[in-house]
Amino acid sequence: MKRNVRIRVISLVAAAVLLCGALAAAAITGSPYETLKSAAFDALTLSNATITGEASIYVDGQLMTTQKIFSKDTEDESYSGLFDDEGAARGFSYQGKELNISTVGESSTGETRYSAYSNNSSGYSYDVRTSVFGISSEDLNTAEMRFMEMLLDVMVGDLKNNVTMSSDGDTRIISGTLTAAQIPELVNAGLDALTSVSMSGRTYSDSETLSYDAARRVQTVKRTTIEGAEKTVEVVELTLADKSTEEYWDSQYGWADVNGKTYVVTAENVLSSEVTAATAEDYGDDLFSAPPTKIRIDYVHGEATVDGDGHLNAVDGRAIVNIEDVLGKSYAVEIAIALDISDIGTTVVECPIPNAAEVLAPYFTSGGNVYFTLNPDGTINVGSISENYRSDIYWSADERVFIEG
Repeated sequence: MKRNVRIRVISLVAAAVLLCGALAAAAITGSPYETLKSAAFDALTLSNATITGEASIYVDGQLMTTQKIFSKDTEDESYSGLFDDEGAARGFSYQGKELNISTVGESSTGETRYSAYSNNSSGYSYDVRTSVFGISSEDLNTAEMRFMEMLLDVMVGDLKNNVTMSSDGDTRIISGTLTAAQIPELVNAGLDALTSVSMSGRTYSDSETLSYDAARRVQTVKRTTIEGAEKTVEVVELTLADKSTEEYWDSQYGWADVNGKTYVVTAENVLSSEVTAATAEDYGDDLFSAPPTKIRIDYVHGEATVDGDGHLNAVDGRAIVNIEDVLGKSYAVEIAIALDISDIGTTVVECPIPNAAEVLAPYFTSGGNVYFTLNPDGTINVGSISENYRSDIYWSADERVFIEG
């Protein structure tokens, strides 16, 4: 029974790292703290900038993944992408005045497919971008943002002894380090709340048909349910009946499929039930497959660079987080994050595919998306352009349509 909660766990950990990294870098009273806070809010409202970054995750000392990102944004256009640890592109998204293009994946033949739509086609409208992060200067004056600022001030507390600030010309460098004992209890309480909310009521279930008595319309199934550290295995008789869709919604037992036909379950009879301890194999035996019950930050180091104009130029952070799952297994997760913000006010965005607007213009006749692949030189393969898309398909460049394999 393979389960995948990796994304939830990584999201929780990343949120914790960003939060405590900000605390470690910003936790100093007076001018340095206010300088950094002002630069951070300024970064949120940037409408023209280039951002590059890299994030690596280690588990128990072993490198699991490295992701590299880039983003170029102006008031009118944006271009962002993701690369793996070997530098290979994993996709991009371009939003322009005339055209939007994004990667949609690989075809069955291994070719990368792209999707595009015209901002001039019916059904679409072009929205002027407020900022790189979608936050305007006016947003900073809302009650919600003022509350966030006040909460940050409270969380910073008296951590000033863990932070230093130095200068290199007009550039100010603020850095700080926190150990487990120095992490504010408010942060730990927030992590507990995040974990509890994320995993509340989460169960995993599977069902296997054992037999079907057509004369009695009774299906016998083995139902396995995992919740937390417990696994429950039940053998259940399901009484089935033909019902309309409207009547089905009144049934508390749901429905069942038998030989390709769907029946409504009108009654359940539990023949046997056994509760045992869940194992790693039950959860799929993958890293982070079992839900976490406790997340604690053991170490955080953060460093931020602010230029003479008050712009945030770089953020570097490293954190070690201990995660304990419902099975009692612990992992030491180390996360390293580096972001650089450059070309503030001077960034220029160009469409990554040459002449895309001109080549695709004749195909935007229905107001919808068109799909295509690229030639080796990066130009659009005109023979591959199609208005049709289905999953699990082979691409037919000759017919300019997708056909089922």
